[in-house]
Amino acid sequence: MTMRRTGLIAATLAMVAAGASVAEAALAPKYDRLRQFETVLGAQVVDALGERPIDRVVRRKDGVFVVHAGECMVFVTLKAIPPKDGMVGATGYEIAEVSPPACR
Repeated sequence: MTMRRTGLIAATLAMVAAGASVAEAALAPKYDRLRQFETVLGAQVVDALGERPIDRVVRRKDGVFVVHAGECMVFVTLKAIPPKDGMVGATGYEIAEVSPPACR
């Protein structure tokens, strides 16, 4: 191979590698939403609902999750945790607030 062709191949590989890391920076929306639901179904919410089994989880347009358990429900707000400054990666989530159970 000529030196020019080797340089072109190396540059192309570097661009592909850089593109791959940028592509991995954020999750596709469906995987990001899955991560949100996994966070919502954590111990804090289960503890708030006590012995009641969870029937369904609904995400409202305002971003609040409503977790139904029998005749009771709790409202869950998440806090997004972006990757550290200068780092690429998926956004993490933690529970910001769980309301007391509201029962019929």
